[in-house]
Amino acid sequence: PMATSNRQMPPPSPCNFTCTVDRKKNWCVGCLRTLDEIGRWEQMTAKEQWDVIDTLDTRRASAGKHGA
Repeated sequence: PMATSNRQMPPPSPCNFTCTVDRKKNWCVGCLRTLDEIGRWEQMTAKEQWDVIDTLDTRRASAGKHGA
């Protein structure tokens, strides 16, 4: 995990311009964010954005086990 001091600044968007929604998982197959997370990204606090980034690792592991 990143140092706490680095987390005071917003992370870069995880968007990689592969914008396709997996309707079963209800998240984008490119960045693994939910539609709500994508829609709210610019309004989120840095902490909220980092919380989403942390969640993406878990989603990535889940997607890898079960196929995307």
